[in-house]
Amino acid sequence: VQTVKDAVRRLKPLLPASVKVYLKIGDIDKNVFAHTMLVDQILTNLTENAAEAMPGGGDLKIELVQDDYDPVSVGIDPAYAPGRYVVLSVTDTGFGISKEETERIFEPYFTTKGMGESSGMGLAVVHGIVNDLGGHIRVESEPGSGSRFELFFPAIDDESV
Repeated sequence: VQTVKDAVRRLKPLLPASVKVYLKIGDIDKNVFAHTMLVDQILTNLTENAAEAMPGGGDLKIELVQDDYDPVSVGIDPAYAPGRYVVLSVTDTGFGISKEETERIFEPYFTTKGMGESSGMGLAVVHGIVNDLGGHIRVESEPGSGSRFELFFPAIDDESV
């Protein structure tokens, strides 16, 4: 929880003033197995992409919740076990992503931006980190309606993490 709060506090001044950042943290009593730098990298990439998708400004909502999920019921890979997850969500009111692009956004070097505007590695890095931590990403987006990235991390009881 503190890691997310610290990352958002650090990132807010780096975003355009026209992007309003909202942070909501639910009741979290579990941890996830993730180094602070990894969480920071995830949030940096997702918030930068969100800000770029809102060139005229907009709302950026970051939410951290914990709940029991059945992967099939929330639309993620059924290979993941049902159980307690900590979910980090980043939602923007930007221009959104088409279904065709959404299917490719985690590919290295793929970008929805123009030539020379992006390396196409930000979301590939996020995807790699989340997978390495045993998590999964669900993306909801439509052109003109913004995007929502939900990162599901298995919750653990170990307080030393």
